[in-house]
Amino acid sequence: MNITKESKGVTLVSLIITMIVMIIIAGTTIYIGISDVNNSEDSMAKAELEQVKNMVGQRYLNYTKTKNKEYLTGEKLTSSELSSVEEKINQSLISIPNTFDSDERAYYRLSPKDLEKIGVERSQNTYVVNYVTGETINETLIMTHSNEILYSYIRDTFDINSSTSFQEPMNNTSIEQERQKFNSM
Repeated sequence: MNITKESKGVTLVSLIITMIVMIIIAGTTIYIGISDVNNSEDSMAKAELEQVKNMVGQRYLNYTKTKNKEYLTGEKLTSSELSSVEEKINQSLISIPNTFDSDERAYYRLSPKDLEKIGVERSQNTYVVNYVTGETINETLIMTHSNEILYSYIRDTFDINSSTSFQEPMNNTSIEQERQKFNSM
């Protein structure tokens, strides 16, 4: 007499193996999703940093033309607040020559309301900026998820003969001259 065991249903071993495979797939999917979200947040933070830096540079150009201190928006930082910022980013800020007045050498804190005033909308971050150097530090985030400091600047050196070394945007005549030079090469 041959007795055969008929298997009906799933064995416990195959059930455990299936569960392990599903857990690995779910874990990988979650990790990739979180990584994509972090990369997206980092890109948005870097883009906003560049936007604030460019607006600060533009406002400084306007200030140099008009000497209207309203272009120097924000709350001035005290020396202890400035030291705290340097500690947070683990870096010294750019030294500005005494040929610039105290308002120009000052670092300013830009709140979300100040940012809106200079043209950066819907930001929830606070920035520390210097209008002369264009230094821009995201004080809210400080670092990206990949440990990059959210710090940028327009210039780190000074031309002794000029109060600013920012470049004016090219006008149409200058652009056409540049095209002609390029085409003649």
